Amino acid sequence: MIGGVCAGIAHRFGISPVLVRLLFCLGALVGGLPLIIYGFAWLLLPEHRDGRIHLDELIHGRPDVAAAGALAFIVIGALGPLLWFADTRDTVAVLLGGIAPALVFGLIIAVPIVAGYASRQRTPCAGTDSNGLVHSTPSPSPASELLRTGVAAPPVPAQAEATHVSPLEERPPARTPRPRKPRTPAVPARFTLGIVALAISLGALTLLLMPATLAAWLTAGGVFLAVTAIGLIIAASRGRRGSWLTAISWLGALPVAAATALAFVLPNAVLFEPGAAPVRFGATASQHSSALVAGNIDLPTDQGDVTAAAGFGNYRLRDLGDTNAIVTVTSTGSSSISLWTYGGWEVQTPTRTYTTPLATIKTEGDQTWASPDYEDLYLSPGQQVILKTPAAVANPSDATRIELTLGFAHVAASTDVSDGVDYVKRHSEPTASPSPTTTEEN
Repeated sequence: MIGGVCAGIAHRFGISPVLVRLLFCLGALVGGLPLIIYGFAWLLLPEHRDGRIHLDELIHGRPDVAAAGALAFIVIGALGPLLWFADTRDTVAVLLGGIAPALVFGLIIAVPIVAGYASRQRTPCAGTDSNGLVHSTPSPSPASELLRTGVAAPPVPAQAEATHVSPLEERPPARTPRPRKPRTPAVPARFTLGIVALAISLGALTLLLMPATLAAWLTAGGVFLAVTAIGLIIAASRGRRGSWLTAISWLGALPVAAATALAFVLPNAVLFEPGAAPVRFGATASQHSSALVAGNIDLPTDQGDVTAAAGFGNYRLRDLGDTNAIVTVTSTGSSSISLWTYGGWEVQTPTRTYTTPLATIKTEGDQTWASPDYEDLYLSPGQQVILKTPAAVANPSDATRIELTLGFAHVAASTDVSDGVDYVKRHSEPTASPSPTTTEEN
């Protein structure tokens, strides 16, 4: 696109340069790594015309515009994340630490260049003046030699006169360009269209035969890739390039590969439950609800037991002071739980079971208040955490059961009361045990 890197990669793999440039531009919008890769490739890949490598030219003191552009790409790529996260000091410090390797690389390149220029200035060639012109040593004339030694010196040839040679004339000749390798012929367009049509048809047939689940879509994508791969094998057996068929395969392989990797850590309900939604935002979880992405989902405690699953997102559980609920959170990936309570919750983790301490009541002048405590819990794949509200601890038999299976999601559990002091006082009082029943004999 600028340095010919995308065109070189496209020529190497026999695909369209437009596709490679499009993928590079899309990657550059996401982060700065593609810019850094492009800069290093610009420095290290040889030129198509004369085979020059810009990094080699830079080290030998022959910098050009291409080397400057490559270094600019590397620096801009390292600074790219700063445009997204420059609002916190910690992030800026981390980014500066990431930029340091690029700066060190720039110094490594700059030091030989400066040293080369300095050595050329300090050690001029023999017979050169301050302007860099080369002069030959003048030979003595015959008359002066006769007076000095008594013997006549041989005549000086005309070629021995002082000459002026420009340093430009001493440069080595340019390298001969490498012969272009003949390109392998591409498959006919009709073949490409036929393979793509067959792949789409078989993928659609897969969706019709399987239940409407996310796993069905993943299977359909695999069928599409399998058909295009068979087309590429047929093209290779005939000595043809895949061209657009190769590009389509790459475009389909990237999302399917990412989805397949995520499928190993997503809950089974998200993949195989017919009612699972791709996205669910700002709703209340029903008795059986699953979603690939769930955002700001409230967990009800007055509608019976709830079973839900999500790959990504967050759930909220609010204790209104008398909420009787037991929440079981099972993680298939890496999930987290945050507790913002006044105490009295029972927490069962894989390593221990404990009750959160009651908040401290503070008094200052005529004001009395209690501040809730905050705690984070992190779940690894396969781990389970059980949360019980204070009402569920006192009466677990009547508690609402909420079961969550999460991939990479977050659960926020909080105590939402208007008077925290009254809440702490009520739960700090010991529960009176019923007096034993006695019978009086007459």
